[in-house]
Amino acid sequence: MEASHIRWLASGAVAGLLLFPSFIRGQRSASKRTPPATQSTQWITHKDPQLYSVETPPGWTVTPDKQKGWLRLKGTQDEEVVIWPVFIPGTVDPRFAPFIHATLAASSPYQAQWEGQHLAAPNVLRAYGRSANAVALSVFTWISSPHGLAGFYYLVAAREPVYREEQTGFARILGSFRIIGATTAQTPAAAATTPAAPGAASPGGIRYVKFTDPKEGAYSIEVPAGWKTEGGMFRFHAIDIRGTTETVSPDGQMRIVVGDARYGPLIEPTPYFPEGSVYAPYGLKHEVRHFASGTALCQEYVLSKFSPVCPNLQIDEAKDRPDQVPNSEKNSPIVVYATWGDVSFHCGEPAQPKTGHCQAGTEKHQPAGAGAIALRPWRVYFLGAYLAPRDKESLAESIYRHMLGHSEMNPQWEAMQAQLSASAARSVSQSANEISDAWMASQQRRNAIEDEMARRRSNATLNVVDVTDPQTGWRAAVESGSNYYWVDPRGRIVGTDTDSCPNVDFRALLQLR
Repeated sequence: MEASHIRWLASGAVAGLLLFPSFIRGQRSASKRTPPATQSTQWITHKDPQLYSVETPPGWTVTPDKQKGWLRLKGTQDEEVVIWPVFIPGTVDPRFAPFIHATLAASSPYQAQWEGQHLAAPNVLRAYGRSANAVALSVFTWISSPHGLAGFYYLVAAREPVYREEQTGFARILGSFRIIGATTAQTPAAAATTPAAPGAASPGGIRYVKFTDPKEGAYSIEVPAGWKTEGGMFRFHAIDIRGTTETVSPDGQMRIVVGDARYGPLIEPTPYFPEGSVYAPYGLKHEVRHFASGTALCQEYVLSKFSPVCPNLQIDEAKDRPDQVPNSEKNSPIVVYATWGDVSFHCGEPAQPKTGHCQAGTEKHQPAGAGAIALRPWRVYFLGAYLAPRDKESLAESIYRHMLGHSEMNPQWEAMQAQLSASAARSVSQSANEISDAWMASQQRRNAIEDEMARRRSNATLNVVDVTDPQTGWRAAVESGSNYYWVDPRGRIVGTDTDSCPNVDFRALLQLR
């Protein structure tokens, strides 16, 4: 995103900060106050030649967090301002803007209790909040482009009298902010043409170039130069992102795949979500299917992926390899079971035989909920495969290994995704808990009804009726046939046809119908 676009965002959002919060609008102080510092003194320019420039009144401190990317400013009367430029690569649905705004507010260095956000202007979201004796205003403004969503998160906070007096000053601070030395993102057209770092000659004389995810800039991977490479990070939901890279030799005979976007979140079947259905809390779609080991998944994958381009496909060997499960999966606190599988296969006509290999890893996660409604999620954490003519199998394997060993994630993308995932995961977890609670309440009501029906059937069979003492809660089953029942201090029960008490020592019992 060009620096000029970011500066336009900064000035455009200031208007959203000039309106007082609804809960203090119209209030005025009865006493006269001295002019605020933001209006009566010479301002100071704070500048980092590689990052930013911003103006403040004297006495203000400016603290950048280069890791998180925000700028935190504090005034002499406990005022606070947060400026946070953000960039999300790839195509981002504008409907996610409220979610992004809420995530940034929860992650910012100033914490407040926020009211519901609302659209203050096109591409400007605003929310009011409180923190201790201070009021706060949070604004998120953005623009979209084919390369991603660029935006700014702004926050101003101060004690109520100071907040009212400093409106012009806050606007000037925010309007003065400039990003310096902003760089443009790599365009999709250049994604697969970056030469890789020079190194030792590779087998088969293969030269490699760096392929950068053209969708979100999430990762880069080295692929053979001159091969047709496609893929990227596909986003189906804030926390459902699936990466895939497929590269094919110029003659179309060799094919190497790392990842496949067809495999997203999965859950095992339950009484309420049968095999083949879809479970979609908060729009996060889970395919419902029985758990598959890495070996079983590889067999399924090679048949669906390579049969259309290589007929007569047959599995040669399929092995479970628990020794190959990465330690990160074995030691994960949410993983209860992890697998790894290797599958070798061959296909093609007898005159042009081809061979291939597939590796896959799957894992089960801790269940959410309880009983029959428990949701048992699982996922495919790794999937890779190659196909090549039999005499070039070793070359295909070396290229496959090279690609796996020369791929890396974009730290900036990972940081932004971590923020989005944390907030969305809480919503999904809450959804699972709510479904579980509702099911448990329904089951308890069903059990209570069944118990009552069983009691009545039993009483009718035995010709008895249940009675209870309203004073003590004591219950008993007595022979039926009377309209009223009474008990004396010794526990003797008497039945009568009228509501007249047998004598003063008795008190009435209640019948349980």
